[in-house]
Amino acid sequence: MLNMMFSHRLDIKETNFPPELMTVITGHVMERLRRCVEPPLNKPTDPAFEPRPSLRVAVDYVVTECVRKYPLEKCSICELTALPHDPQSVVKDENHPQYVYRIYCGHLYHRKCIEEYLKKPPFNGGKKCVICGERVAHDKWNISPRLAEQRWAQHQARLREIDEVVDFLS
Repeated sequence: MLNMMFSHRLDIKETNFPPELMTVITGHVMERLRRCVEPPLNKPTDPAFEPRPSLRVAVDYVVTECVRKYPLEKCSICELTALPHDPQSVVKDENHPQYVYRIYCGHLYHRKCIEEYLKKPPFNGGKKCVICGERVAHDKWNISPRLAEQRWAQHQARLREIDEVVDFLS
């Protein structure tokens, strides 16, 4: 039985994609490469695994699923192209409103758009991707629908208080 352990690294020297998107792309590439050389968990009835080391699997994924797809994809909320046309203009600062996030379902959102969307009701059952309907899943926005609704209610109460003060002082 051949037992190989996949222990290679993938070093990206230069890219035009935002860092978070590159982390996702790198993870997917590494998993595809690992499957080429490392056997899956076998059942006794599975055929014998034959390693087939190949970069083609990784290159096909990068070209078809990343290079051809992501530069044309639009932000799911504002419907503007998520990534800028000029690769030198890619926003790499996570605090910038145009920073691009890829949520678990694979769709892209601008930071400002996804944060505004997640802060508005309805919150029942969690927020869903506006494109595919999958629940919005991302480490950065992992809050319960109840907590999101409480925060929204507090924000609305603050706005009403400010309006009352303005009315009183006018």
